[in-house]
Amino acid sequence: MSIPPTIVGFNSSIRVPGFYGQTQFGASPISAASLPLILLLVGTKLTAGTATANQDINAVTSSDQADALYGAGSELSLGCYAALTVPGVTILAAPVAEAGGAVAATLTITITGTATGSGQVTYRLNGESISTGINTGDTPTVIAGNIVTALNQNTRRPYTAANVSGVVTVTVKSKGARGNQYIAFQDVTQIAASVTSALAGGTPVTGGGVPFSGGTGVESAATLIALLSGQQYDRIVCAENDSTNLGLWSTFLNSAAGSTSNLLDHFIYRTNGTRAAAITLANTANQQRMQAQLYVNGETYPFVGAAWWGATRCSTEQTDPAASSVYDGMVSALDAPQSQRADWPTNTQLNSSINNGVTELGTSTNGAQALITRSVTTHTLNGTNPDYRTLDTSQAYVPDFVRRDIGLFWTSFFKQQNPRVMDDPPAGVKELPAGIATPATWNAAITQKLRNYERGALASGSSPTAQTVPPIIINVDGNLPTSVYSAAQPCILSTIPVYTAPADHQIGVLVAQVG
Repeated sequence: MSIPPTIVGFNSSIRVPGFYGQTQFGASPISAASLPLILLLVGTKLTAGTATANQDINAVTSSDQADALYGAGSELSLGCYAALTVPGVTILAAPVAEAGGAVAATLTITITGTATGSGQVTYRLNGESISTGINTGDTPTVIAGNIVTALNQNTRRPYTAANVSGVVTVTVKSKGARGNQYIAFQDVTQIAASVTSALAGGTPVTGGGVPFSGGTGVESAATLIALLSGQQYDRIVCAENDSTNLGLWSTFLNSAAGSTSNLLDHFIYRTNGTRAAAITLANTANQQRMQAQLYVNGETYPFVGAAWWGATRCSTEQTDPAASSVYDGMVSALDAPQSQRADWPTNTQLNSSINNGVTELGTSTNGAQALITRSVTTHTLNGTNPDYRTLDTSQAYVPDFVRRDIGLFWTSFFKQQNPRVMDDPPAGVKELPAGIATPATWNAAITQKLRNYERGALASGSSPTAQTVPPIIINVDGNLPTSVYSAAQPCILSTIPVYTAPADHQIGVLVAQVG
C-alpha cells in the first residue's frame, strides 16, 4: 500500500475543481560526492592582520584577503598563498595566537671587503633565489644595503631585512620556534673580487645551508581546537609540528569522529628535519586520520608545501575518494627541490619512512622537482606490532566517505520515505505497509549503495547510477552488511564492512632471456 503525498494547502475540505500543485525541492538523496571538501589552514598571524587569533575562522578567496586578515608574509598567509594555487578548493583559515613572549628567528649575512671588480651574490630563502649585483668600489655597507633592498622587495616574503654597517639581519615575521625551520643558502661563485659573504645562524645542514636560529616559543592549539566542534573540516593543515600540539590534534580528530558528532576530519602536517625525528613523531601519533610529511632539509617552509598538499588532496579526493596511487611520483609544485644530492632519499630510506607512517618527499633524478613518494597515514602500529591495514590515506578516507555518504542517504532520503521503524516481521506474516523501515529493507538499501561504490558510481540516487570513478571498494559479496533491530532504543543497528579498493602502487616483472 502506498502512502499518498501531502500537498500543503490541499486537503479533503477543498472541493473547488482545479489543479493543486506543490513543488518539492531536494527530493532526491544527497551524496557525499556532491559536497565540496573543505580545507582548514591553521597558523599564526601578524598584529597587522585584522583577524582575531583563537577566535575567527575566515573563508579565504584571495591572497589580498589573506594579507588583510593575517598580515602579508605571516605564517598563515603563506599557507593561504599556497592553497590558493589549487583551483576550486574551499579554503578556511583560523589564526592561532603566538606563544607568550615568543621571539622571532633570525639569520645574519656579513659582508666584508670593498669590491675591486663587479659581480653578484645570490641567496636562497624559503626556496626562492634572490640576487643582487655588485659594482667596483662598493663597500660592505653599500653591498649589504642592496641585499636588503632585494630581500624586502616583495612584502609577501616571510621575513624582513635590515643592514647595519655591512651586516644584514634577516628576521622572520612570524615569531616562534618554527622560524628556525627556514634554511638559507648562498651562491658566491660570481661574487666580486675582494668581497666575502658569510651566513650565520643555526647548525649548518648538508652543503652548507644555514638554518635561522634564535626563534623561541611554541603556542598551544588547545584554545583554537575548542572552537572547531560542530563543523566538518575535511582536511586540516596545521603549521604546528611539535609532539605536544600533534597530540592535541590527534585527540581532537578522535573526538570529532565520535558517533554523536560524525565530523570526519583528516589532518596533515610537515617537517623538514631529520628522518629519525619525523618517524618518532609519526609513531607517537599513530593516527589513521593524520598524515605526516617529511622533506629532509627542505628549503621551502614546511607549512607552505603542506598547505598546497592539503588543497591538492581536497581537489583530488572530491572526485575520487580512493585516490592514492595517483599521488605516486606527483610533483609537489611549490617545493624547491633538494639542492644537495646527499639529501636525496634512497629507496631504503623511503621504504623506512613509509613503513613508519611518514610521507617522505624525494627529488627527481634530474634534480629539478620535489616529488611525493606515497601518500600514507601515521598509523603503522598495533601496540608494538606492525599494522598496515590503514597505510594508504585512501584506506583511512574511504570508510569515512562511506560513513558520511550513507548517513546523508539515511537523513535526506531513506528516513523521509520510512518515518516509522520496527523489526522484520516473522516469516509467513503479510508484508508490512510502505513507510516502515526494517533491518531487511535498510540492509537492502545500503547493500545497493555498496554495490554502487564497488563499480565507482558515486552520484546521488537510490538506484544504480553511472560510473564516475574507478571502484572505491571491492568484494561486497564477501563483506555484506548486517542489520538488526534494537527494541531498547528503538532503532536499526548496522555493521557495514568496507574493503577499500587496493591502490596500484607496484608491479614486479621478471624479464627472462631465452635465446
